[in-house]
Amino acid sequence: MDVFSGVLSSLVPSASGARGLTMAILACGVVGGIGYGIHRGLPHLNAYAESRAMIDPAKVRIVFSNPPTWMPAATLNELAQASHQAMASASPLEVGALQRVHQQLITSGWFTRIEQVRRRSETEIAVTAEFRVPFALVRSGDEDHLIDASGRRLPVRYSGSDERPRLPLVLGVAMPKPAEPGDLWLGTDLRAAINLVDLLRDRVWFANGQVRAVDTTRFAAEGIVELVTDRDTRIVWGGDPADRSLSEMPADRKLACLDALYRASKRVDDASGRTLDIRFDVVTLAPREPSSSAADADRAGDQKNQAYAANDS
Repeated sequence: MDVFSGVLSSLVPSASGARGLTMAILACGVVGGIGYGIHRGLPHLNAYAESRAMIDPAKVRIVFSNPPTWMPAATLNELAQASHQAMASASPLEVGALQRVHQQLITSGWFTRIEQVRRRSETEIAVTAEFRVPFALVRSGDEDHLIDASGRRLPVRYSGSDERPRLPLVLGVAMPKPAEPGDLWLGTDLRAAINLVDLLRDRVWFANGQVRAVDTTRFAAEGIVELVTDRDTRIVWGGDPADRSLSEMPADRKLACLDALYRASKRVDDASGRTLDIRFDVVTLAPREPSSSAADADRAGDQKNQAYAANDS
């Protein structure tokens, strides 16, 4: 015992030295314990990380909060599949996965803004966003493209005998379709058609499908937009209703005229089969094409100069 005390005294000649030695021993114990814990726990951490990395992006549900009722389920499914592809070759639990989904959805052209993309669980991502609303169809070549009310192209097109939604069709635009969905379709002719559709959309004769299309073919050269009815007759509306022209009747008087025609015959084109020009103080009816029947020709001659007062009620 005296020998041990002597050895200890030689190693720790003072009380402060003893305290220092004690702290060193404790520190070694703590470090050793941490090292042992890491050694024992590292395999479990690795296994947990691997299990997270092995989550298949295709198995992650993409849920849209309050999607519009008109949006087809097939379109929502396509957006979800595009989001899965954006997360391909990486774990959907990575930090950048939500940013990839956000970017993919923005470039789809379907959204005016995306408020939030958040992870609800390891297998579900929730998207809160504002969808663009289809407003009209624009014909370009042999295809009809959806646009919203601002004129931005939506990522849907129809060709051939494809069934189209019941929306106004704009014909004769001069500018080609935008290269990417979500881009603005340029052209003052299309702006005029959009403004006219917006003005007419709540009219009974427009909502019930009597107006089949808005034709802007004459707009570049003459500043004229025409309505094409479901009987392929034409109504010469005139200029962009947003641009007041002193040479034409105001838009409200043109509307009053068309409303009067509809009340009289339940047809906005008056059922005569002839072109109506409603730009001026009287609505003129263009003569029909010559008929092979003499009787038809006589009737066409009698009706040639028929006119309706613009303010007729």
